Amino acid sequence: MKSVLAALAVILACGGIVYGCNLGLGPMALEKRQEEELALMQMLLPGGETFAPEEYTGEDDNIRAVWKSETGYLIETGVYGYADDVVLWVGVDNGGQVTGLVVRSLHETYGLGARALTDTDFLSQYLGTTGNLAVGTEIDALTGATVTSKAITRAVNSACAYVTGADVETAATEWGV
Repeated sequence: MKSVLAALAVILACGGIVYGCNLGLGPMALEKRQEEELALMQMLLPGGETFAPEEYTGEDDNIRAVWKSETGYLIETGVYGYADDVVLWVGVDNGGQVTGLVVRSLHETYGLGARALTDTDFLSQYLGTTGNLAVGTEIDALTGATVTSKAITRAVNSACAYVTGADVETAATEWGV
């Protein structure tokens, strides 16, 4: 019985230490994460210094979050790929041109769709575009990962459409405010 109580005391003490560390280090970890996200946002949208969240009330289910900057928008999109949602951050300048993109979350097949994380030749095809893209015409798909390639293309099209006011489904070019 004595050994059980001693073990329980050690477990409780360890739990208290872990809780205390988490309580003390949690705010620092959050601050570091926010600094890293801001640096990434500034890299994706050159010239953007500050990014203010903007509420999205549109009907495009691909758009998850929007941040406004002096030089354009950073848009988080999520489009279902082969296995799960492919989440991207897309930088789009005020003229509707893609300035940068990064895959934030991807759970596609290793060696096929997962190459979208590292294949710079594939991702660089989107830079400088203004949306209304299609795999097979303007975009060369990743070999063996057409579904993932189409998901990323839809995500970029949605981001550009948010800035330009274009209709993603019909590709109309009705410029927004």
